[in-house]
Amino acid sequence: MFKKVSLAVLSIVLVGIFSIYTINTMTYAQGRKTVEEFFQPIGEFIKSNPNLLRDLTKTLRSTGAAPGETVAWVNDLPVTIGELEFRKALNQSAGMRNQSYSEVFNVLVEEKLILDYAIKNKLLPTEDEVKRFIAEAQNQYASNDEYKTLVDNFCKASNISIEHYWNIYEWYNAFRLLTFSKSYANATKDIVFEAAKKQRWNVLKIKLKSKARVKINEKFKELNLGLDKSKLYL
Repeated sequence: MFKKVSLAVLSIVLVGIFSIYTINTMTYAQGRKTVEEFFQPIGEFIKSNPNLLRDLTKTLRSTGAAPGETVAWVNDLPVTIGELEFRKALNQSAGMRNQSYSEVFNVLVEEKLILDYAIKNKLLPTEDEVKRFIAEAQNQYASNDEYKTLVDNFCKASNISIEHYWNIYEWYNAFRLLTFSKSYANATKDIVFEAAKKQRWNVLKIKLKSKARVKINEKFKELNLGLDKSKLYL
């Protein structure tokens, strides 16, 4: 039996999907689960939807998406049904907050707004930056047994190869994390104290959301998606 999952370490392997959530969004119950128990429902979903994660990377590599797959456009950036379903199912499997379609939609809207901010400020990560990020993760995989156990069990539960993990899952992870971190650094570059940086960042996100142009695709109106400008979801 594997030892109980460490929330701090677990956040490393899940950061590709849950990168903008703090570790405090996990339930205490997760801290009592084994690695196998935690990843089983997540892995079952990924196995049942093997192309979803690969398709998600396309939404980061390109601003284009088929209109029939797009549930909404956020400042002309698409939110696809694949993204929405994938993140909703993973949130439910992992016991994360923001599990309804509307909640997940607002998380994705806020992510798209950060992506839009990064595009406009020329902050998107380069291919070399993404490769270096992945190389650092691979070094940790080779040197940290606990991290290796988490990655291996994620791959086993999801029925994916370690190559697929690095080239697809971790690429998605790296691109999003670097985009968010570079945007955060740019928005708070003139501030010294971390608390003030976080406050500036939240103010910026609220401003971006208040001015967001969000168009819902009528094809998906049964999902009752709506933009909630009263608060931040990530």
